[in-house]
Amino acid sequence: MSNFEEYWDEYYTRKTPAAANFECWIASYERLIAPGSTALDLGCGTGADAEWLYKHRVDVVASDFSQGALNIVSKRLPFIRTIRFDMTNKFPFKSDCFDAIVANLCIHYFSFEVTERIVDEISRVLHEQGILIASVNSLKDFVPLEGDIEIEHNFYFTNGCNRRYFSTDEIETLFSTWDFICIQESSTSKYNYQKHTIDFVVKKR
Repeated sequence: MSNFEEYWDEYYTRKTPAAANFECWIASYERLIAPGSTALDLGCGTGADAEWLYKHRVDVVASDFSQGALNIVSKRLPFIRTIRFDMTNKFPFKSDCFDAIVANLCIHYFSFEVTERIVDEISRVLHEQGILIASVNSLKDFVPLEGDIEIEHNFYFTNGCNRRYFSTDEIETLFSTWDFICIQESSTSKYNYQKHTIDFVVKKR
């Protein structure tokens, strides 16, 4: 078991199904997700976005690296299909099989090279004109802690885990071959502090 796997399984063992009802982030993008479409909830965590998608008649697959997270989803939402996989490897789906992918705070844990590979896999499994709806750590969210280790530019081992912090310019570079529908800096109360993110929607060309 990798340290990364241990970190997330331990994180989710501290949670209960009753603690899983975070604010449903994906609801802000309802206009972009048609009933009857297919979606992958990448890094689904406790399943708030997957639940919203299901209730809005989207054929959703909830995925996560952590079996602990998927156990919570399966207990809360037994009617939703779940699958465990490591997104740093090839996704276990055929090409062109989803209309939308939701990636809420899950693609900012990797080196830039690995993140580029993840973006390539997201593109592969999306239909032409499919969309990615994503949220990532903003640079504004980084608070230096004693013991932090800088791995590469804007990528740190901090607070027990590797974390990347993005600028809007870096997002625009990472998705330079996609069409941007929207991109914005956001701030919300999450995890008992003010969380700063970059939220964006891009369309596969």
